[in-house]
Amino acid sequence: MTARTRNADRGFMRDEVGGSAVETALIFSLAATLAVVMRSSVAMPLLDRFVEAARVIERALG
Repeated sequence: MTARTRNADRGFMRDEVGGSAVETALIFSLAATLAVVMRSSVAMPLLDRFVEAARVIERALG
């Protein structure tokens, strides 16, 4: 292995580490986006249903 080859390998590894950091950040941002979408599409309608049920019970008891 020559010095030039070693330097090329180091440069490749440096680029590879940077690339994996970008990929990891992309995965985390996609996961966060999915969490927000799931909250909006699943949790909020369910919470609205529970609030409406609480109002019905309150009117029935009130």
